[in-house]
Amino acid sequence: MLARRAHELANAGDFRLACHLIEMAQIAEPSSAEIRGIRAEIYKARVKSETSLMATGIYRAAHLDSTAEKDD
Repeated sequence: MLARRAHELANAGDFRLACHLIEMAQIAEPSSAEIRGIRAEIYKARVKSETSLMATGIYRAAHLDSTAEKDD
């Protein structure tokens, strides 16, 4: 599964590729709670790894989007 591979990459510190993969997985299955959960974890970890204020804001927004209740 693409989302699991993204999670593995994030755990290895490759957030750039992990974010690309999780976004593709989210587009493919927008109603998947599992993918939203993995996406939230990846972006939460990426926020912690960034030093740029602008980047942390962008990744925090992606994290919050993933944790918001969806009306699918």
